[in-house]
Amino acid sequence: MPGPLESRKGKDGFDARTLLRKMQEEYWKGLEQAPVPEPSDLLTLLTFRIGREGFALPVTSVREVTLVPGLLTRIPRGPEILLGVMNLRGQIIPVLDFHSVLGLSAAPHGKSARIIILRGAEGDLGILAEEVFGLRAVPAPDLLPPLNVETSLPSSLVKAQARIGSKVSTVLDAQALMSPEIFGSPHL
Repeated sequence: MPGPLESRKGKDGFDARTLLRKMQEEYWKGLEQAPVPEPSDLLTLLTFRIGREGFALPVTSVREVTLVPGLLTRIPRGPEILLGVMNLRGQIIPVLDFHSVLGLSAAPHGKSARIIILRGAEGDLGILAEEVFGLRAVPAPDLLPPLNVETSLPSSLVKAQARIGSKVSTVLDAQALMSPEIFGSPHL
């Protein structure tokens, strides 16, 4: 009787161990031949949706993604883009809503709505997203310069366009979002 590591032929005459070994060799050969992008050639983006538009932010500027709190405090006479402020573990964070900037009516916060918290040197900032899709590593060739078209989103907020699968997402400039001018800009 053959041992557990010896080849065994089945009823139909094929050798399962030989077949498995050939499959492993083909697998490793395919991995050796596949070009692996250098980590510097990849940009990891957090992808999300506001309205029907897809957006992305470099993950290096994102602190966390959190549920929309039950209490968002509105600021009297605050700019239209400022949805309000939230208390996140004792830290007061302003939350922006880009619906008005994009020419959309404010959407009710569904179960998939999240607040993306950006980290900044002066303090953190939240952005309301209707849905967060997750992280995507985008190769450098799939990053395109911002489109030269008239949009409702100020060009100063757009860093690039990213081809993600069959769709194109707008990559936002986290530093521009964190600037104090966003609250007083005539475009917003």
